[in-house]
Amino acid sequence: MVDQSLMTLKVRSYLGALSRNACDMLIRNLEASRERGDTDPQVELILDAARPLLRKRAGNDQPRAHRKNLLKRAIFLPLEPYLITEELPRKLPGRIRRARLDAMWTWVERDVMPDSIAEAQTLLAQSDYDPDVVGRTAQKLREVVVAAIGDVLEEARGPGVAHQRVAYRVGGEDVLSELGDIHGILKADAVLEGFATNLPPVITRRSFATREASKTRAQVIDALKLVVDDHPGHVGWLAAILLWRCDDPALLARIAGAATGLAQPQAIHSGPYAEMVEIALSELRRYVLMAQEAVTDAAAEEPAHGVEWQSEAVVVAVSRYHDQFREMRTGIDLREVSEWRQELERINRDMADVICGQISEAHRHIHKALQVPREAEEGGFGPDVAAAATSYRALRVLYIACKSPDMLAVSETVTKARRAIEQVLDIASRSLVDELRAAVGARREALKAALDRAIAYAAIVFGDDYVEVLKKRRTAVIGEERRPLAS
Repeated sequence: MVDQSLMTLKVRSYLGALSRNACDMLIRNLEASRERGDTDPQVELILDAARPLLRKRAGNDQPRAHRKNLLKRAIFLPLEPYLITEELPRKLPGRIRRARLDAMWTWVERDVMPDSIAEAQTLLAQSDYDPDVVGRTAQKLREVVVAAIGDVLEEARGPGVAHQRVAYRVGGEDVLSELGDIHGILKADAVLEGFATNLPPVITRRSFATREASKTRAQVIDALKLVVDDHPGHVGWLAAILLWRCDDPALLARIAGAATGLAQPQAIHSGPYAEMVEIALSELRRYVLMAQEAVTDAAAEEPAHGVEWQSEAVVVAVSRYHDQFREMRTGIDLREVSEWRQELERINRDMADVICGQISEAHRHIHKALQVPREAEEGGFGPDVAAAATSYRALRVLYIACKSPDMLAVSETVTKARRAIEQVLDIASRSLVDELRAAVGARREALKAALDRAIAYAAIVFGDDYVEVLKKRRTAVIGEERRPLAS
């Protein structure tokens, strides 16, 4: 069993190497996952390890940036369920890119109410940023922001030059494209908050897995219809709120079917709840974007600064994608609607590229990770850290791909990768065993660690039988001596 304190120290080391924004984003995502009912002990481990680091950073920043940003965050607080970090291919209701709020705030602070904001910041400082004072002040200023957004949206409907002038003023065309969504959400805040209040804390797949009525199912559908009957244009925003409560984003399609009355894709597509499926598909697309970004970041990072975290981010994104994609094919089969089928195919092709990129060269990284230099180098006889992290990531991605290679459209690459990896592990383990017979001192320990690493790699993909083969080779040369388990 891995020592808990050691794991905590490792997690803190990884988090400490991240940028402030990356660390904050990770914690927000994990806390949102826990709010949706995720009881994964790894989530709790990371959050527990992160708290001292966050307190330290908060203490350093509190007098300046953190407190100064409290007003902005409080004004935009109703937008939180709709914010995403990724850039989707097209704008959808209820999907607002978080980065756009910074540009929007610059416009508000500069053009809309500079004096009011300055006075508010003074008031908050005098109250020592009392939460009640922050909330009341933000509510008053939010009303001014909503009115200002309404004015610029009206102005932007004018001739081309007027539209361009407005876009330039608010921070660009991208920001302007979000303002309609932001304006609508803030205006409908009371209705949307009432909807969220009427929902159960967690919506599970079991609640919508059958046609049988359940308390949760009835509660969700009643709350949904109560709003949509009076406000049919709010469906996209309601779907974004539901995402926060669902343990699986693919549940949105089942909820749309239950609300429509017919769990048939064509009926959903032509009904008032079609946007819920669009939001579910966008969540699938987000997993692809997360994986792509994490792969890029992992390649750019120095071995000692964040490779492990970025590797974990790739694996998590691929795993969640796999589970949601499978649910979308086995639940309500969205492929019956050509528009949704084409979107699923585009998304799956992009994720297949990510998966294939990770596993096709895995054998080369594994070979490098299992090398032990004959002469001690600057880091002693230790392994190539980047190659070891890349190997571990690739093998975990391969494990996920092996579950459903046909569904993920990676069958041929999976077959080739498994064959190449098995060959590398076989050759490398034999070579390590041969070298162990004559090795002494630090190099002998490094060879034993490399052999343990080969066994750990094999355990991820090839199962107990092949692992036993490698263990027997190890035992044959060094006996049954006690050794640390690979984590």
